[in-house]
Amino acid sequence: MAEEVELQHAAEKLIARHGGDMLKALKAAMLHNGYLEGQIEQIAEAVPGLINIHYDGPMASN
Repeated sequence: MAEEVELQHAAEKLIARHGGDMLKALKAAMLHNGYLEGQIEQIAEAVPGLINIHYDGPMASN
């Protein structure tokens, strides 16, 4: 429950930062998520065995 409250608060702050425009806030969150994913992938590649990344489901590409 505490995590849900934290996520709600973070979402409200992000929306407020973008002038109440939820679409802009969503785009900012998606960009941030993509940036973090890229950083994690770079670390996994640079230090084999440190992080194991597994992609499954419909988004997996072979």
